[in-house]
Amino acid sequence: MTPTPLNVLLAEDSVNDAELTLAELRRAGFDPKWKRVDQEAAFLAAIKEMPDIILSDYSMPNFTGLRAAELLRASGLNIPFILISGTVGEDVAVQAMRYGATDYLLKDRIARLGNAVQRALEQQRLRAERQQAQKSLALFRVLIDRSTDGIEVIDPETGRFLDINETTCQRLGYTREEMLAMTVMDVDTMAVNILNWGQHVEEIRQAGSKTLEGRHRRKNGSIFPVEMNVRCVRLDRDYLIAAVRDITERRRAEQALRDSEEQFRQLAENITEVFWITEPGTRGIIYVSPAYATIWDRSCASLYQSPLSWNKSIHPDDRQRVEKAFSALLETREYNETYRILRPDGSIRWIQDRAFPVRNAGGQIYRIVGTAQDITENRLLEEQYRQSQKMEAIGSLASGIAHDFNNILAIIMMQISLLRDERDPALLPEHADEIERAAQRAANLTRQLLLFSRRQVAQTRDVNLNDLANNLSKMLHRTLGENIRLQLNYAPVAPIVHADPGMLEQVLLNLTVNARDAMPDGGRLIIAVSILEFDALSALQSQHARPGTFACVSVTDTGTGIPPEIKERIFEPFFTTKEVGKGTGLGLATVFGIVQQHHGWVDVHSDVGLGTIFRLYLPLTTATSAAELNDISGRSVPGGNETILIVEDEPQLRSLVKQSLGRLGYTVLEAAFGKQALGIWQNHKRHINLVITDMVMPEGMSGKELGEAFLRERPDLKIIYTSGYSPDLFAKDFEIREGDNFITKPFQVQKLAETVRRCLDANKG
Repeated sequence: MTPTPLNVLLAEDSVNDAELTLAELRRAGFDPKWKRVDQEAAFLAAIKEMPDIILSDYSMPNFTGLRAAELLRASGLNIPFILISGTVGEDVAVQAMRYGATDYLLKDRIARLGNAVQRALEQQRLRAERQQAQKSLALFRVLIDRSTDGIEVIDPETGRFLDINETTCQRLGYTREEMLAMTVMDVDTMAVNILNWGQHVEEIRQAGSKTLEGRHRRKNGSIFPVEMNVRCVRLDRDYLIAAVRDITERRRAEQALRDSEEQFRQLAENITEVFWITEPGTRGIIYVSPAYATIWDRSCASLYQSPLSWNKSIHPDDRQRVEKAFSALLETREYNETYRILRPDGSIRWIQDRAFPVRNAGGQIYRIVGTAQDITENRLLEEQYRQSQKMEAIGSLASGIAHDFNNILAIIMMQISLLRDERDPALLPEHADEIERAAQRAANLTRQLLLFSRRQVAQTRDVNLNDLANNLSKMLHRTLGENIRLQLNYAPVAPIVHADPGMLEQVLLNLTVNARDAMPDGGRLIIAVSILEFDALSALQSQHARPGTFACVSVTDTGTGIPPEIKERIFEPFFTTKEVGKGTGLGLATVFGIVQQHHGWVDVHSDVGLGTIFRLYLPLTTATSAAELNDISGRSVPGGNETILIVEDEPQLRSLVKQSLGRLGYTVLEAAFGKQALGIWQNHKRHINLVITDMVMPEGMSGKELGEAFLRERPDLKIIYTSGYSPDLFAKDFEIREGDNFITKPFQVQKLAETVRRCLDANKG
């Protein structure tokens, strides 16, 4: 057999005795690697190397074997220690064991050394295993006691608790000793039904485990629900081990869920709107509220059975648009459509349908939730309102139309008189031609009036806003009268929007009538059509703006302006500042409703005594204009290192302009109003190359007045003016050129940068 390796520490002063000891170890089947010491310091150093066993002489000149045992015990090291003595004495052996020796051996019986070593090593192994087991048991006990579940060991025959963890004691309010004297029936109000110490125990034994529910009673008498996972374990006999979980919060959550479901059911079944839930892929109907049957006049069961019947009920003229919008929902996250449905009896109802996607924890869309509302009655009222407004507008046109008709009739009557008195037959055809031309003018005027006053629901199509404004201009001229000058500015690229042209005509006419009434002594009205792209800077300048490219129709007047306290209410239905009989208060409300219906928005800018500008923004339908703007915005943004003074009373806009120009390399100074700007000018006027100032500012100084003050000191100073008004309104006071020394709000960073660079570079060299 291969000898067993053994690291030996010999505490021995005699070399001969050491050799005898090692020889005996080899004879016993060990392969000893050894070290001999006979000094206390050397012994202490050697035991730190953790030998397999220590063999120590009882009596040495320098220190005794008992001292060696005492030192080993003090070190706390688990090393077998055999004391070898040449003398016989029971008291010596007892003393050696008390000091920590594993065994005691007489030198004249050294042949027993092998067995003694084997026993010592085995005892060490058992002692180490026992210590490890105790540590593991202590750790296991800590883990069990810290478990959030109650752990119970139960006698299956009597139901008595054999062991429990600390959680069980804390939860029930008993001490461990009290619990070990109790049974399951003492704490569980349903124990008879749960265990039944017969049938249920047998079921647990056969299945190995079983999950049960019960109700535990605390020491103070309160009761709470629990869930128990009971397992049968066979050791020396059968034991039941139960993991008990307090499910009070779960029961509350379940009850809250049931309450929420009941509230949802009551809400869904009693609201007049249809609430619906569908799957994004299959479009299968998960839920639809009972209002569907009322509005669609079809059963909910039929919709569950055939989800596509919803789409089939949509009016054929609206179906393609609605399906396209719904298909785009997952990308746009927006779905808000108005359409008609056909009921089984052939009647038509108008529906406002809104929806949004619902995402799971992973971010994937797994549901689409929406509401559908019957707005038929509202549509009828809106149409009545629109018709009322058209009739009111037509009333305001009466004098202008009567004037034109009177002129036409005068021409006809005079030509007839001349015709009767004409003596030269050659001139008769000329009189007839004049009568025919006058009659044609009358027919055209009548046709235009009938087109404007038609009664019908929204008929949307692609509309060129340049053409719309141009075609309406003749009627607008008549509406305004002779003391108001109308100016039309068209977009270089035709803006195309998907809209009802009649509704847009009504919007422009309502705004024109409002502007006319705001200029009783005459003035100027500018209607401008343009295409605007909103970025972060320009979107900030428009209250309802969103990023993207839009068509813009602006109506600017030089009238009295709108006071701030009235401006907040101008879009309210029936709100009017006109005297009784002069207006219904529906004009601007109709404007707001029509623009919003076309997915756009309205911005208003007004100052008392200066005038008002209404801007209508509508989404473009073609990529032509957007692509052209993208080409412009794609150009490199010019920069520079000059110093610029910004004068703007809107803090956020001023900050964005400063940030935008600062990124382009300019040094930017800022002021909120004229007087503050003058103070900054005094300190930096030698270094300021350009001033950008708003035309209308607080504190009693306008942008024009501020610019004049600067130019008196520095005639060569470059100034750019900004305003929400059209530059044409200021042209009468001094020379204004859009893109050179004027920027109309809202403006983009690209346009701002190009105008700044163009202005700074003008007249160089």
